[in-house]
Amino acid sequence: MRSVTISSSNGLIDFMKIKVAARHILTGLCVNKCSSIDLDLVY
Repeated sequence: MRSVTISSSNGLIDFMKIKVAARHILTGLCVNKCSSIDLDLVY
């Protein structure tokens, strides 16, 4: 039982890390798209 609770809490932490990482990736993609659009306008 103890190992199950530890693994579930670790899974929760991993899930939170994944959510934060996904948010950073999404914002990074938005920034990349905006910058690429700006480059297209410049060229």
